Amino acid sequence: MTQLGALEMNGNGRWQYGERELTCGDLVEINLGGQWCRGRIEHTPRHGYYFLLPVSDAQAMGVDDDRGGAVVLLHEGMPARTPERSRVWP
Repeated sequence: MTQLGALEMNGNGRWQYGERELTCGDLVEINLGGQWCRGRIEHTPRHGYYFLLPVSDAQAMGVDDDRGGAVVLLHEGMPARTPERSRVWP
């Protein structure tokens, strides 16, 4: 079953939607400009948590940064959902 919700920062300093807390390596779909995009949550000390969009999707959206996809900074209220089990990275 797909879980859907809006991103919010929880008391642990991690992003979550609904009851699902996100951490490094978690697969998630984020709605970017009305399009659901599958990617992975990552973290660096410099940027905090962010969403990594795979190369194929980044190129299709015209946002490939030539470093293996595109980085999308997360923000409160961003629509997120659990990917279907049949969808894997990338």
